[in-house]
Amino acid sequence: MARGDVCPICGRSDLEPHEIAGEGRVIVWTTIHVPPTRYADEAPYTVAIVELEAGLRTMGRLTGNAGRELGAHVRLRRVDPDRGPMFEAVESDAPRAESL
Repeated sequence: MARGDVCPICGRSDLEPHEIAGEGRVIVWTTIHVPPTRYADEAPYTVAIVELEAGLRTMGRLTGNAGRELGAHVRLRRVDPDRGPMFEAVESDAPRAESL
């Protein structure tokens, strides 16, 4: 059983996936200048904790230069198999986000 297959609070393992909207707000962000070796060619890059509209928080990368401010509205662009969630800034009339 993988670590993510068990609730970290109660220990239950009968979990089911649920689709949630991929839009939210930046809670905190930082720019990585000295990354792990496997990401050395990608530095500098920015990671953020995003509070999704569903109330969950997740960590992911911010793409481009936008969204690097507290409270910035971001949406899930894609989930990279090696890097995890990739978020981009949302413009006011942009289409709704992909789901996680």
